Amino acid sequence: MMKRFAWLTAVGITSVCLHAAVPARAAGDGAYRAGVGDTLNVVVYGEDKLSGRFRVSPAGTISYPLLGEIAVADLSTLQIGRTIAAALAERIPSSGLPSVEIVEYAPVFVLGNVDKPGPYQYRPGMTVLELVALGGGEKRAANSETVMLQIISAEQELVDLRIARWSEMIRKARVRAEIAGRDFDGREAIAGGDLVAASIRQAAIDNEVSLFRVRRTILAEQNKALAAQRASYDQEITSLEEGIKLHDEELRLLEEEVRTQQSLYDKGLAVQPRLLAVKRELSATRRNALELRSYLARAHQRQLEVDQKIGELRDQWVRDNATTLAELDISTARRDERIGALVATLGELRGRASSMRAEERRTTDYTVTRQEEGRYVTRPVGELDAIAPRDILRIDAAGPARASGGAGVSPARDVAAR
Repeated sequence: MMKRFAWLTAVGITSVCLHAAVPARAAGDGAYRAGVGDTLNVVVYGEDKLSGRFRVSPAGTISYPLLGEIAVADLSTLQIGRTIAAALAERIPSSGLPSVEIVEYAPVFVLGNVDKPGPYQYRPGMTVLELVALGGGEKRAANSETVMLQIISAEQELVDLRIARWSEMIRKARVRAEIAGRDFDGREAIAGGDLVAASIRQAAIDNEVSLFRVRRTILAEQNKALAAQRASYDQEITSLEEGIKLHDEELRLLEEEVRTQQSLYDKGLAVQPRLLAVKRELSATRRNALELRSYLARAHQRQLEVDQKIGELRDQWVRDNATTLAELDISTARRDERIGALVATLGELRGRASSMRAEERRTTDYTVTRQEEGRYVTRPVGELDAIAPRDILRIDAAGPARASGGAGVSPARDVAAR
């Protein structure tokens, strides 16, 4: 029995020693003191019903089998083991000193100028910098470098918009020339050209002049083809009209011959077959004359269709250019609005860039609020200082950095115990 007790004592002492290095909530002996939110693992050798995990309640107690509520706050694991052993000894035969260890620490809290404020799981040896990293790091307002990148981007967009707007103005001048039927050489004075590089201006002018010439050539070729088609119908109509005149003369002669043959036949001076032959020839000639007049009517109809196509080609040309001009007017108006907005934005960004340089020289203050002897005490800490369970770390932007580069240190502040 004595050997068993000695072994359990050694186990308990070893368990306690594992946590002796924890800096948080340490007393004079350097051992970690349990507190609200910690989870204890208690092992009583040979007594499974008395072993298990127990969370420290807000009252600083754990609910332990047979014993009920046991106060463990501000006790080391060794002291907790002795307290449990003493209480158990009054109810059951001694089972030795229980093994007690901290298996889960109460959370730590971070707030203030941090990206993700809130509670975080504590781990032994945690420092202020680690907790800040868990919280996503400090919130940083856009610095001057970021604003300068925004300025560069806005300036480039402004240049692009001015180039696009000026190109639209050149295009509008070309379209107006097409509508008016006059020549276009791109030498019109376009407002805003002085804000665009000379090489870009010349390239835009050359492109529009080339497009103007190509479109004018295409239109001229289309009109030329339609004019040639109309001339062909003119010739056909002339030929048909001359052919009809010849057929009319031939019909007159045949009709006279028929009358002569009929008179001779009536007098018995001509035979019937001759009369019938002349009548058949007259009928065939009349039929040919009707066909010629039908051909003439169709030629006139086709001539009208060509004239209609010529008119439609001209109307479509004007209509397409008018639509393009209206679309360009709308697009130019939108670009003007965007340019105005960008100019205003650039002014604001340049003002922010100059004011941020002073802001970027500001430092950061870290303070920890911790319960000590029943009172909450707030004191400044450094990035590498240790954090304890239940600590509340606050991050605040301080004033401009001092020449030494160090953050200001304020005395600790006591806060009334809650």
